[in-house]
Amino acid sequence: NRAISADGHCSILACPGSGKTSVLSMRAARLLSENKTGRLCAVTFTRDAAAELKARTLQLCGEREAQRLAVGTFHSVALSQIRRLKHLSRIKLLSDGERMGILRRCYSQFKCHAPFEDVLSAIDRAKSQLGVPKFEDVEIEDVFHAYQGLLATERGMDFSDILLTVVNGILDESINPLSIRWLLADEFQDADEIQTQWVIEHGKAGIECTIVGDDDQSLYSFRNALGYEGMQRVTQQLVSQEITLPVNYRCAPNILAHAATLIACNKLRANKAITAHRSNVGVINVHRVADRLDEAGRVAKAIKFSPGQTWAVLARTNSLLEHVEAELMANAIPYRLSGGKSIWDGMVGSALVGLLKSVHS
Repeated sequence: NRAISADGHCSILACPGSGKTSVLSMRAARLLSENKTGRLCAVTFTRDAAAELKARTLQLCGEREAQRLAVGTFHSVALSQIRRLKHLSRIKLLSDGERMGILRRCYSQFKCHAPFEDVLSAIDRAKSQLGVPKFEDVEIEDVFHAYQGLLATERGMDFSDILLTVVNGILDESINPLSIRWLLADEFQDADEIQTQWVIEHGKAGIECTIVGDDDQSLYSFRNALGYEGMQRVTQQLVSQEITLPVNYRCAPNILAHAATLIACNKLRANKAITAHRSNVGVINVHRVADRLDEAGRVAKAIKFSPGQTWAVLARTNSLLEHVEAELMANAIPYRLSGGKSIWDGMVGSALVGLLKSVHS
């Protein structure tokens, strides 16, 4: 309730399974419902997440508030700020293919000795930070400047330039902050330095900012995400009140206890005493198997000899489920694949289907 009803800048630190997106949508609905004027903008990282957040918020506050609510990704909202400026309105946003083509031309031109993937990573890192880009490798720096020069000549902009352009524009007062009263940001543990500064600059402009994130689920440091450090920056610079959501509604206590022990090893995290809402503990069995095929066979056998029960099989990647899918089909066990592609849609499966069709014809 405190996270929903608090006034002013807020940094909401959520534990896994605490319903942080629900809290954010409820907070947005409360602000719109209790205030008859003022626009609210909520940002997240994917279009699907933005659509879900908007739908949840409007379901709570009603469609009458739709015109005062804007929800989008960080980049789509920042791009709208750029498009309002006449001298930038016709800037061409490069596709990934176009960007890679130009980068490879620059890479070949300077005969850079570093692998192309390292050059790409270094340029992405430079564009996720404020200030003059710094490179340890002079050759990579040459590629970067040549690439930026070509973009300027062709009046082009890549995906990473969007927020960087807006933040620099706000700092030199050539771009105005959003004309809103409230700014809410979800999954903020995934924000990089530029996205973090974008929120801070809006807060400094008098816009009430709320960030929600789970510092224990910061998985994108390879994409230059700041994790808990970014959340701390917002809290410190905007003097935000810090609110913790410590209750996990998803897991049984015995699972949560082991997970909390592992999570506690994280060095950069908020001090959250995670508690379980559920009281039933269930049963956990651990089985040692020889390999993936043996594992899939045991799963299929367990399901086959437990009629009337509903099962869920989870894996880290869809490819790991292919063996399980094959065993389920071999045992005539009906199943539904949630997300991802079936084994028959994959490279091996589709090749086999094609071979069988050619033999049959």
